[in-house]
Amino acid sequence: MERITEILCEAYRQMLLKVGPYVQVVSVCDDLATQLGPMISPEIYRKRIKPLQKRLIEVIKAHSQASVFYHGCGATRVFLPT
Repeated sequence: MERITEILCEAYRQMLLKVGPYVQVVSVCDDLATQLGPMISPEIYRKRIKPLQKRLIEVIKAHSQASVFYHGCGATRVFLPT
């Protein structure tokens, strides 16, 4: 997951260096859940996945003024802050 995040960060960085001023929304997605519920526990999400997602969003924000639209497939409510 670490390596995939590095690749994604670099890909977004390169794209946004070229088009960042013109972009209003960047879409990011992950598959964390099925229609019946999460595929991993909220604890594992917070420990393993959330820091990587945070890093990717920080790269997007550093290279654009865009809002980030996050799409999570399935029943992801358990991962949302309360």
